[in-house]
Amino acid sequence: MFLVVVPRNADEWIEASHEGLLLRYAAYWTCFHEHDPVDRPDSDRLTVSVPKANLLTTQTLHDLFGAEFRAMLGVS
Repeated sequence: MFLVVVPRNADEWIEASHEGLLLRYAAYWTCFHEHDPVDRPDSDRLTVSVPKANLLTTQTLHDLFGAEFRAMLGVS
């Protein structure tokens, strides 16, 4: 799961051009593959923890979708 923290003003959130994509503020990630599925939550909401240490960076993005992660999920 990815959590993206954005500015209140949508115009300040993202800049897209042919040269690049700039997202402002921060994005974090967490993985639930080792957790049991939630069959029927008691309400429409479910609180999850997304550690601040899991800041999405170029390296973590590469690691998340690298061969080791795909092998852990059992996909090629």
